[in-house]
Amino acid sequence: MTSTRLAAVVVWLSVSACGAPVVVRDASRCRGAIDADPPSRDPLVAAVVAAERAALDRLVGRFTRGQLPTYGGRVRAHGGRGEHAIAGDVVASMAHHRGELFVVALRSREYFVLSQHPDRRETTDATPIMDRFTAGGAPFSCQRCLPDLASVPRRIDLRGLVLAARHTGSQLAPLVLDGAITRLASHAITLDDVRAVTSVTQGTDVQRVLDSLVDDGDVWTRSVSGSTGIATEAPDTTSPTHPECALVVDYTAEWWIDARCAARYGVRDVRVIRTARRCCARREAQPAPCSAPPPPDCVSTVGAPP
Repeated sequence: MTSTRLAAVVVWLSVSACGAPVVVRDASRCRGAIDADPPSRDPLVAAVVAAERAALDRLVGRFTRGQLPTYGGRVRAHGGRGEHAIAGDVVASMAHHRGELFVVALRSREYFVLSQHPDRRETTDATPIMDRFTAGGAPFSCQRCLPDLASVPRRIDLRGLVLAARHTGSQLAPLVLDGAITRLASHAITLDDVRAVTSVTQGTDVQRVLDSLVDDGDVWTRSVSGSTGIATEAPDTTSPTHPECALVVDYTAEWWIDARCAARYGVRDVRVIRTARRCCARREAQPAPCSAPPPPDCVSTVGAPP
């Protein structure tokens, strides 16, 4: 008998409202080690890469490291005010704190929020289905209908879940949910997931950064520029004012994020556009210029000690 060896392909499966399996993730490309930016022997270039990777980490790394637990699956949701409904692929994340889950439709960006108060985990409250231009409280609830969200369960089953209006006499129709969501591994989270969650949980500044990313085939890119530096000796280490100095360089660089695996990201094409200069500051309660006589490249940037 001839056997056929199948390539190892990791596929994330969920259950649709009618019980059939549906593919929501193909993570095969991202199973390997996460690419890292090659280290630079130039300490100033290394400082640039570190600064920009920190910015990227705040944008996507919190999701891929598991700091913000993230789920994927397929969900149907309707009821409430009746203005919005969800039917299809969703991403869900505890984007603010454990016990509060934003469930966002990947295509329409409509969403609802499930939450549990720390003192009464047996009660799950829910908002109406909303878009980012509407807001609402949590007028729906159910008792002992979901696991403790703060424990970050691996799977959250929403099949046949009905959350009734909390207030007697309310004219709101119940919020009806169906489907299931499963915790995503870091290599299964995509930039689309990050964008969807961020669209309803973060401000316009973060949105502008995400919107500025350019589709470059296999990766998304963004040109960045700024200034950074590394600590260096003060011009006068015996000064009683204890000046603090750094070698500062202005630069341009490019962010890159893998189009199908947000856990792969980095900084490349670092270019120095201004010669390094020494900038100094005195740690004083009140702003003051650099110690006299200052070196030619000293700038007066000071602040109170932290």
